[in-house]
Amino acid sequence: MKAAILVTGLSLALVATAGAAAMYTVVPIDFGIGFRTSARSINESAMITGGFAADGTNDAHLYRFSTGSGFEDLGLYSGELGGINNGGDIAASAFRYSANGTITPLGDLGGGFTRAFAINDGGVIEVGPSNLTKATDINNLGAIVGEAGFFDGFYFLNGQTHYLGNFAGIIDGYNHPQAVNDLGQVVGEAFNFDPFFQPLNDAFLWDEVNGLQNLNDLIPENSGWVPGTAFDINNAGQIVGTGVLNGRTVGFLLTPIPEPSAPLLVLCALAGFLSRRRR
Repeated sequence: MKAAILVTGLSLALVATAGAAAMYTVVPIDFGIGFRTSARSINESAMITGGFAADGTNDAHLYRFSTGSGFEDLGLYSGELGGINNGGDIAASAFRYSANGTITPLGDLGGGFTRAFAINDGGVIEVGPSNLTKATDINNLGAIVGEAGFFDGFYFLNGQTHYLGNFAGIIDGYNHPQAVNDLGQVVGEAFNFDPFFQPLNDAFLWDEVNGLQNLNDLIPENSGWVPGTAFDINNAGQIVGTGVLNGRTVGFLLTPIPEPSAPLLVLCALAGFLSRRRR
């Protein structure tokens, strides 16, 4: 009978969890005290790349990070960090940093400078200069995100453009999408103004169902975190970016807290029903 009561309680707890708002765990990607760290891109194996610099300096180092290997310092770099593919190759500034340690210059394409925007699993890198209206990412289904001018973040798929809008209750604001995964989830940073017209920026998550959500509302309360920019999201829904943790600039990894599957909920509910029938 005790086992039946425990199963019934578990079924109720799981149902309550399934109805709750989506939440994320937060893990700092932090090179340590005395450094500023940014997490810029994540692949499907949760391997992360970004930059770090000592406080008070502008000498940024590129890194590759995984939970198994920790931080790998790839040396000084400057400019754009384009991303990391599933093989661990990184596009940054005008170079390809291969997983085997090889560094390959990309050249300037005759234009005087090059920015690496993205890298795919074949090592092909998207490069080019920046301009006022641009696409910032594309997923494997052809969905494109970017910004039109300074104000309108967009999601484009199958000939339809969705403008991302503002947070609920914000009238004067705009956003900058950074990445989109194959589920159509978009991350980036949103800008608005406080009552004194001082600019504020917050990391966001957008999809067609839930609209624009502030990531500060989706992490545990009193965590000490203020996520400022979300730079990338993988197909598992893991998000990397940069924020402030207890006054320090630190990279972050957000991982969705999984909801129980529908078959598990049905099984638990059935167990609870049978336990009541036996009483």
